[in-house]
Amino acid sequence: CLNCAERLPIEEALAEVEAGNSSPCCSCGGLLKANVVLFGEALPPMAMPLAMEAARGCDLILCVGSTLSVYPVASIVPEAKECGAKLVILNKGHTDYDELADLRL
Repeated sequence: CLNCAERLPIEEALAEVEAGNSSPCCSCGGLLKANVVLFGEALPPMAMPLAMEAARGCDLILCVGSTLSVYPVASIVPEAKECGAKLVILNKGHTDYDELADLRL
């Protein structure tokens, strides 16, 4: 919820939409939004430290549909590579890390 930060199962919000409510609301009256970070929004404070920790421990990083040019998230790729991960990029166009890819599709 954009108003009170309550989190609801996606099924509840989808049921509202399927019932004809194009703007599902929380019990407080606030609008519900998917729990994703949209372009231009700030990342949650712990997102990058947790992502970097995961990158350091992964065996494979799979990048799909991204130019890998938006930071700080794009910095996950070289971090994973430096720690020994394989990199697979699946993207229609060029990315900023094509030269690091073990496989480019």
